[in-house]
Amino acid sequence: MTNILELLKNEKVEWKKLGEIGSIFSGLKGVTADDFKTGTTKYIPYISVFNNYEINNDIRVETVRIKEIEKQNLVKLGDVLFTASSENIKDAGMTAVVTEDLKEETYLNSFCFIYRFFENIEILPDFSKHLFRSVELRKKISNTAQGVTRFNISKDRILNIEIPIPSLETQEKIVKILDKFTNYVMELQSELQSRTKQYTYYRDKLLSEEYLTKVTKEMEEDRRLKIFKLDEIFDFKNGLNKGKEYFGKGVPFISYVNVYKLDRLHEQDIIEKVELTQDEIARFSVEKGDVLFTRTSEVKEEVGYSSVVIEDLNNTVFNGFTIRARLKNSDLLLPEYSAHLFRCHEIRKEIIRRSSFTTRASLSGQELGKVKVVIPPLSLQNKIVKVLDKFQVLLADTKGLLPAEIEERQKQYEYYREKLLTFDVECSRTNERS
Repeated sequence: MTNILELLKNEKVEWKKLGEIGSIFSGLKGVTADDFKTGTTKYIPYISVFNNYEINNDIRVETVRIKEIEKQNLVKLGDVLFTASSENIKDAGMTAVVTEDLKEETYLNSFCFIYRFFENIEILPDFSKHLFRSVELRKKISNTAQGVTRFNISKDRILNIEIPIPSLETQEKIVKILDKFTNYVMELQSELQSRTKQYTYYRDKLLSEEYLTKVTKEMEEDRRLKIFKLDEIFDFKNGLNKGKEYFGKGVPFISYVNVYKLDRLHEQDIIEKVELTQDEIARFSVEKGDVLFTRTSEVKEEVGYSSVVIEDLNNTVFNGFTIRARLKNSDLLLPEYSAHLFRCHEIRKEIIRRSSFTTRASLSGQELGKVKVVIPPLSLQNKIVKVLDKFQVLLADTKGLLPAEIEERQKQYEYYREKLLTFDVECSRTNERS
């Protein structure tokens, strides 16, 4: 590693504004739900793309009907794809780079835009994928964003950002080092995912109507097994929307990310604050047993994720991008059972089916209320919870070392990425390549 870091000391680097070496193209506009039903052309979803550094032929895509005039905006090898906006300013302008020729026509969605280098610019796509995720460049990109509840990237200011362009030889050496780290992290993450699939299998098996019917018939007593539509057992309410100036102090605030990432909510999970009136606190409060559903997403497959309030949370409110489902009869469902139930495959599939999609996926309380669930007696709920909770604990124990190693390898990658991609601006400008 030392030898590689040493070579940067005398490297001749050009610093160029993005506007001098490339141009920007918008993503698709005016795509409707009908376009997705009849489409045959590749379309890159928003969230799944930008969880990755690169775009290749393995990416998850949807099909969409494309109008002829949009042919100029095909995604190409070397393109840098930007998210145009975000609810969090730090995530605005996240990038992914197309690192291989795509086999089929592929377009980018309207929430993003394409930056394309001119043909005479010598910059490797694999170098770009690391460069545009470096701390300094990410900071410059996110600093172009403006907004209150949502932050939008300025394309004009993006084009004024300068980037370093070392020689192709140096680019290749940097890529070789950094790719080793990212490939190893991906291998560890793959192993982690395969272990998680075991829990998912048993969860969906134990919560299936077939299994629950079989088990209740075998029970000596309390054989009740009922099917409800969600609006028969829940009251629904959308969450709180407030301006940016109200956040940072006040009462605990359950964010969209809390609901999306966690199947159950504890007091220590909620770190955000919002300043509210007593009336607002009363109207948007949560209580033990409430199920929160995300009601919007950039891709349909990720709408309607659920999180259950697992304990009493005083003066705690929930965000406007989620739906609160409150039981009409609190003795019908155990909160711990709900945590597993609403994340199982069959329920998730039905929720997704009832969501709508144009340029964003959305879910209403009215449609959510039509979803049917099978509810066994509390005695059986309790037994299933004990099995699945134990399985989760065992899973956490067996995979405990993997996340730590993934995190360590990721830190190593980030350390060397910053070292290898940080060039002395003044020094390099005096030694620009001709």
